[in-house]
Amino acid sequence: MSNIKTDKREQTSSNTSYPKHKLILLDDNQHTYNYVVKMLVRLFKIDEKKAFSHACEVDKTGQSIIISGTLEYLELKKEQIESFGPDPSTRGCKTSMKCSIESEN
Repeated sequence: MSNIKTDKREQTSSNTSYPKHKLILLDDNQHTYNYVVKMLVRLFKIDEKKAFSHACEVDKTGQSIIISGTLEYLELKKEQIESFGPDPSTRGCKTSMKCSIESEN
């Protein structure tokens, strides 16, 4: 039998889990790749290559999972996306992109 003691703080922190959610960017055929890349770089501090990959995915499949996290954090990021403004290079574009939050469970 092993005589290993476990730190109770370690047990508590590993047993604590927060519900995980994912933020999904939705395609709308109004926003250019440049707009999507610029928005993702600015709001999520990711590099242009990764942002471009998300732009390609959302265009090809209709959606792209941008990040996962707590509901509260993702609600903030959703608000930032939806208030980023219209794409100035697309005539007739009057709104920001849309996104949704889903549970990972």
